[in-house]
Amino acid sequence: NYSLEATFIDFPCEPGVTPSQYIEVLSVGVNEAAVSSLNIYPNPFANEFVIEAAATTQISVMNAMGEVVLSRTINGRTSIDASSFSAGIYFIREETSGAVMKLVKN
Repeated sequence: NYSLEATFIDFPCEPGVTPSQYIEVLSVGVNEAAVSSLNIYPNPFANEFVIEAAATTQISVMNAMGEVVLSRTINGRTSIDASSFSAGIYFIREETSGAVMKLVKN
C-alpha cells in the first residue's frame, strides 16, 4: 500500500486548471527509516544472496516497479536463489518491522 500527500502553495497553473487536474511528482522513494534485524549479503549479488535473521520473520522481495517477486519465511541463515531475477534494483521488506533494504543484482 502506498500513499501520496500533496500540498499546493501558490499553485501556478493556467486559467481554468485546478490543482486536482495537475500533479507533478517531485520525488519517489522507499521509507528506510525502520530498523531491521536482517543481515543481507553480498550486495550487489550475481545469482544468489544470503539473508540472516535473528528470529523467524517474513520477507518480501520487490522489483523496482514495486511488484513482489518473492515472499518467504526466514529463520537463521537462508540462501536465496535469485538466478531468475533480471539485473536491477530490488527492495527487501521485513514484514515484522516494516524495514526496507535495497539490494542490487548485477
